[in-house]
Amino acid sequence: MDLNIVFGVLGALAFLLLLVGLLKKRSVKAFMESNEDVPQLYLQKAVENKIHTITKAIRENQGKELGDEYQQLAADLHKLKEKYRNKQISLKGYDANLNRMVQKLRYLEEEYED
Repeated sequence: MDLNIVFGVLGALAFLLLLVGLLKKRSVKAFMESNEDVPQLYLQKAVENKIHTITKAIRENQGKELGDEYQQLAADLHKLKEKYRNKQISLKGYDANLNRMVQKLRYLEEEYED
């Protein structure tokens, strides 16, 4: 009878360990699935920062020497925003186009300083 109790306790412990292992594996999998959008969130934040940088530069430089260039940049930004809103381009494409616009903005700022 002592062996029955020992095997019963060992069986119960084995069952509990197996159950805990399965729950832990499932919770890790659920956690990983819930965090699939994290890179997208970082990219979205980067896009917002670039838009802020571009619009701030446009606002600050409207009346200056290169105002026409900044107006063109503003028009391009508006078109790009519309394309993204209408789902004509992906978030990565939106970010890539904004990168080009920021580069153009840096070029314009350097040109204005000279």
